[in-house]
Amino acid sequence: MSEAKDVCEQICKVDKINAEAWLMLGMANKELGLMDAAIVALESAATLNPQDAFVQNEKGLLLAQAGRYREAIDAFKHALGDAPDPATVFVNMGVVYGLMGQPILALEALDQAVRRNPQAPTTHIQRSVVLGMLGQHEEALNAAKQALKLNRYDLEGNIRYSEALVGLERYDEALAAYGACLAIIPDHFPTQQRVVEICRKATFDSPSAAHYELLRRAFTWRHVNVQDMASFAASVFKARD
Repeated sequence: MSEAKDVCEQICKVDKINAEAWLMLGMANKELGLMDAAIVALESAATLNPQDAFVQNEKGLLLAQAGRYREAIDAFKHALGDAPDPATVFVNMGVVYGLMGQPILALEALDQAVRRNPQAPTTHIQRSVVLGMLGQHEEALNAAKQALKLNRYDLEGNIRYSEALVGLERYDEALAAYGACLAIIPDHFPTQQRVVEICRKATFDSPSAAHYELLRRAFTWRHVNVQDMASFAASVFKARD
């Protein structure tokens, strides 16, 4: 990829109005993790060809990664002008509005995405995230259910379903749902961590064998002392007679 970057740089030096070369340079820099250079190249490509929806969308994604959210939104709005897949651009806008702490605008963008492509699980997952931010946990649960209807084995969809149940304080169901997440990826650390957090937070009068089994699966963290985790389990779930 570094060779491709070098070739593109040479072309851009010779032909400074070659929008395609600037685009390729931007993508090469992105692959190499040179995000600032990638943004500069894509900005040049966008200036030369402002109607190119792909360039504007890619530029928006990179700006969002850099924390330049307002500029990212502007790029996405430009991308919508000639986007062959506007649903994807609306999803990106929704995610960035969420990062900006503007869930109402995020939901509006994601609703636009659903209208254009209701079969994309990612859109429903992101709607669930935003609805959770708004405290609309029942609606968040329904959005997560819709995502799982489209792909029941999607890890992010299962996580969002679990989190919506946490928002509703349905902790037993949430733990069971997180168990489904661990069935998909058994050593998924964020899920293991979340299981323990929920067990700390929730109160279980009569913990079941399923609770203990789920905690046991969370204890597979390689960097956690097993004895310490066993002590923690005893403190969370009082010994049963």
